[in-house]
Amino acid sequence: MKIIESNLSFGSLSKRKSTKRLILHNSGVTVLQSVETIHNYHKNKGWAGIGYHFYIRKDGNIYAGRPEDTIGAHAYGSNNDSIGICFEGNFNEETMNDVQKNAGQELVAYLKNKYSINIVQKHSDVCSTSCPGKNFPFNEIINGKLENTVVSNGYSVGRYEVTANVLTVRTGAGTENDWLRYSQLTPNAQKQIYEKAGYKPNGLVKGVICDVSQISGNWGKIPSGWICLDYCKKI
Repeated sequence: MKIIESNLSFGSLSKRKSTKRLILHNSGVTVLQSVETIHNYHKNKGWAGIGYHFYIRKDGNIYAGRPEDTIGAHAYGSNNDSIGICFEGNFNEETMNDVQKNAGQELVAYLKNKYSINIVQKHSDVCSTSCPGKNFPFNEIINGKLENTVVSNGYSVGRYEVTANVLTVRTGAGTENDWLRYSQLTPNAQKQIYEKAGYKPNGLVKGVICDVSQISGNWGKIPSGWICLDYCKKI
């Protein structure tokens, strides 16, 4: 797990004396917002800076917000002993993708272990608010397990076997994205291809097993890139 330092400038902050819980939030808007945007918005409200200690974007990147050892400004009446984590998005109106969920799972597990705590709450547990939203995958994030639910076009995350003779791996979900040559695949994918086919085709050969962690339409995200699931079967 990588936490990206934001190098934000803050006003006066106070150190937190204890850490007993994590409180989870959503940013409340569907448009993309950088950590700097939220920081400036909170400063314009007269705060010292961004009220959350961590900010997880939809692409799975985790950004440091307010210094981790200081009192936050994210849950009125519950800031003195908590760490605030905000997820980009409005989860009353949209659902969270698996990349963002995985990042949330990792960060929550890391902080629970670091501070030897087990209490994780939603913002709505401590304040009168709908945050983090009715679609927020709270149980998946705090339990560290993704549910194998259907996400799109009848496909769900999980393990797939390639059924095409050669299946192109692309940099994104869709044929408009560039395809990856053998040399650009991960070493594990190269090993699978070579052992199965005995040569180096520009894609995954029939019978290769792939772990799909994210769905976009009929495309699945594997460690090497994206594959079309129309040419695979779920196992």
